Amino acid sequence: MSMNLRRHIGWNGLTAIAAVAALILSQFPPVAQMIKGTDIRITAPDSIQVWHYLGNVTVTLFLDVHNVRGDSVNIAKIDSVILERDSGQITELPIRTYLNQNGATLHIGTISLNPDQRWTNYVYCNRPFPRAELERANELNQNILVNVIENQEKQEKLPPEKRVSWVPIEESLYQQSLKFFNDKITFKNEGNYRLFLRLVF
Repeated sequence: MSMNLRRHIGWNGLTAIAAVAALILSQFPPVAQMIKGTDIRITAPDSIQVWHYLGNVTVTLFLDVHNVRGDSVNIAKIDSVILERDSGQITELPIRTYLNQNGATLHIGTISLNPDQRWTNYVYCNRPFPRAELERANELNQNILVNVIENQEKQEKLPPEKRVSWVPIEESLYQQSLKFFNDKITFKNEGNYRLFLRLVF
């Protein structure tokens, strides 16, 4: 099953609206035999949330995985694959965690579905930063936060006519963060993208 839609990514805010194409892929010959006689259907919404942490992209979407009929199945993992149609660039974002009904973020293990059983949750598609890069991103984020608070306090001490409606940050911090972002981001500012979902049995 697939849904084909166009989308554009804009990083002016933390989120962007995207379209999704859902597809069940069987990559290895044994898989075709394992799911023989099984009807697995995966449903995703027409819009998803895309955000980033200093260039590290996360896609959030609601998934409905339904074992319509046939045998019981065990889904070992779910991956998302983003294709930039103009350049052919492929970015894989594993689905590692989900948001359960109690609002807790949990790691996804094996999903076992009996006939006519379904698994429905919000999932997070993300490839985490390596440890060193995560520490650097956290350091930049903390330095910016401290600088914003300091500059905000300075603004509050100024006469009303000299205050500005935005809080500036130091140019060096801005340049460091911008370079880090440009080095890590994998997508253009805009483009024609398709998101595929891959279930591995």
